[in-house]
This record gives sequence, C-alpha cells and structure tokens, in this order.
Amino acid sequence: MNLQENERMLWPNGRRKAFTLSYDDGITQDLRLIELFNKYGVKATFNLNSGLFGQKGTVSGKKEVPHIKLSREEISKVYKGHEIAAHGQYHKCMAGMDIVRCLNEILENRRELEKIEGKPVTGFAYAFGVY
Repeated sequence: MNLQENERMLWPNGRRKAFTLSYDDGITQDLRLIELFNKYGVKATFNLNSGLFGQKGTVSGKKEVPHIKLSREEISKVYKGHEIAAHGQYHKCMAGMDIVRCLNEILENRRELEKIEGKPVTGFAYAFGVY
C-alpha cells in the first residue's frame, strides 16, 4: 500500500490523522493510568529517564505530589504494549549544554532503554520541552 496520497504521509491503514498521548518520567502514578489504558485498548508513549529509575521525590505546585520513579525491573512489565521513548538519562535541560554532554544524555538513555526493551528505541522527548 502506498503510504503517500497526494504528497501527504498517511498513518497505518491509510488514516489521515492520529491522536497521541505521551507521559514523562516513568512514575508510580503510571500504574493506574496503564491499567485504564489497557482496559480500554488505548496506547501511549512513555518518555523515561533510565538514570533515575527507582528514585523517590516530590513535585510541588498547589499541593505536594509524590514523584516516585519506577524501578528498572518494572519497566518492561508495566509498559508492555506501549511505546517507550527516551527522555534524557538524568532529565537535564539541554539548552546551553555542550554537545558532548547532550549526546551522552541522549545516547546513554537510549542504550539503557534498548537493553530493557530488547529492540530499538526511536522516540525522544526533550526534558522540560527545551532544546
């Protein structure tokens, strides 16, 4: 099947549009989210930081929320059937970072995720959306 029609790329099965969901950091709140996604057949991308697996923390806003990262051992099972993408080894902002540090942040993360997944990891989301 030709994936181009009138010079436009098409999604699988000739679809013209896609709706995507992505979530960052691989935190324990994903467990409930994945449960719901799997129940209703929804797929998503999860952007993970392999250098931070298992770390505990909080995020402050209107109220303090736990930000506990899943362990390396949990990743394959929890995200099975969903896309895993790189999000930087240590979730560092790369704006102004030298090229060698940027490459290390991206490639080490990707390498670790590929070991876990046993297949190529092609997605990447910049930490803080900054590049």
